[in-house]
Amino acid sequence: MQLEQYSSEVVASWNAYSNEGSPYVTRVKEKFEEQFGSLQGVSNIGVGIYHGGGWVIDYSHPFIFDHRIKPPSVFMGIHVSSRTPRNDYPPEFQVQDPETEYLWAYQRYEAFVDRSPAEIRAKLGKPNMSREEMLDALSPNGNFEKWKQQCSELETIGKIPPYRSPTDKPLA
Repeated sequence: MQLEQYSSEVVASWNAYSNEGSPYVTRVKEKFEEQFGSLQGVSNIGVGIYHGGGWVIDYSHPFIFDHRIKPPSVFMGIHVSSRTPRNDYPPEFQVQDPETEYLWAYQRYEAFVDRSPAEIRAKLGKPNMSREEMLDALSPNGNFEKWKQQCSELETIGKIPPYRSPTDKPLA
């Protein structure tokens, strides 16, 4: 059994609400900070209890963030969660009604990249990024084409609402 798998099983058996495993989780957070704390944009690294009672390492990053190099979703058996402050979302991601608009629609990434390539390149420190590289960097999974495919499939089966551009009339 791999250490990562073993650690996940052990961590999952702990009652985080009673602080079980807290010393281990604190050490893992310190290791996480050593390994990922210097990534551009990573900040506010902390430890918490995820919905359902499991331990989680949490960090913040700006909207313009290179997801191709983000930390893993599990680190030494602890789930990792990230968030972007809502006030950092560009206009393309200002959703009025989450029931009828999917916040992370791939078309929103395309619109943002097409409107703000200079800002994206500057904030990522990569002045020669192509449109495709910017889309990959901003996509939640670090691969825009894969993200686009996932969104299209989820839209087809009704798991997410169809994309509506800001110029579309509201649904009646």
